[in-house]
Amino acid sequence: MKDAEILSVIRTRASTRKYLDKLISQDIIDKILEAGIFGPSVVGAQPGRFIVVKNREMIKAIDAVMKTNAGKVGFGSGMMTYVAKIIESAPALIVVYNTRCVSERVKKISELYYENIKLAEFEAIAAAIQNMVLIAETLGVGTCWLDIPVLFEREINDIVRAEGRMVAIVTMGYVSDEPTQRSPRKDYSKTVEMRE
Repeated sequence: MKDAEILSVIRTRASTRKYLDKLISQDIIDKILEAGIFGPSVVGAQPGRFIVVKNREMIKAIDAVMKTNAGKVGFGSGMMTYVAKIIESAPALIVVYNTRCVSERVKKISELYYENIKLAEFEAIAAAIQNMVLIAETLGVGTCWLDIPVLFEREINDIVRAEGRMVAIVTMGYVSDEPTQRSPRKDYSKTVEMRE
């Protein structure tokens, strides 16, 4: 893939919030995960862990957690219900975790460096997620990167039988007839400063 093609995918990719009731093949899911695994890392430690959820009962249970707890968040229930619908319509989810495999070791050595490495772990995981949503786009699979479910980490961990620090849920599926739209971007001059 040439640089212009890569940039085109980056420019045109938009979050998908409603999916067709159509399964994604394991082969395609494996390619998406491979892109995440090969993302930038922290000293090669790969702090990300990915749990793929295709089980409809689990997906419905996560949806129910969001709807049940919608009123408990300060900014109101509308956003929670909206996010729950995105999760419920997805045929597959990737629940993303930070294993903290680097920061836990560093904590014993240097408190100063510990704060820095915690940030580096999240940056590496964010890069992995970005890789996954971009490759998914090239494979015809829509995605939505959600961080609101992290508010209910304990409940979701119980559902997916996992432990650890949840970072995000990435929903995946084939795009429904409902069009997705890329949100506008600020002008280059408003986001970039040059020092020459």
